Amino acid sequence: MGLAEEYFPKWKTAFKWFAAIGFLAIAITSIGGMDALKKIAVPVFHGVAGLVIFLGPFYAKGAPKGFWWVGIGGVLIGLGGIALAFISLGKQLLFFSPDFVMLILTPLLFLMTGAFALGFARKG
Repeated sequence: MGLAEEYFPKWKTAFKWFAAIGFLAIAITSIGGMDALKKIAVPVFHGVAGLVIFLGPFYAKGAPKGFWWVGIGGVLIGLGGIALAFISLGKQLLFFSPDFVMLILTPLLFLMTGAFALGFARKG
């Protein structure tokens, strides 16, 4: 919500409502054991939030130079999340076998953290 609040003021109220509804939808479907609805709620709400983290820094007006690193961090965490999602479904995404995902997950999270830190440190 911070990206929407700071760089997309026209969208901040709508995004806050979207995030609140998404949080409730995911929580209710998880706690209530509504697996069919959870399979819809999680990708929709989590996916949109991920796209905001990924694309937001590239489109942010008035953002400091280097803030795009936050978007790079979003790409990295998205890759890890998608690979883990495929494994949880018992499928394999391209060459992302379960062993390969577990091998790269720690370095991927390390690089993602570094990208986020670089991008947010540019804020000055």
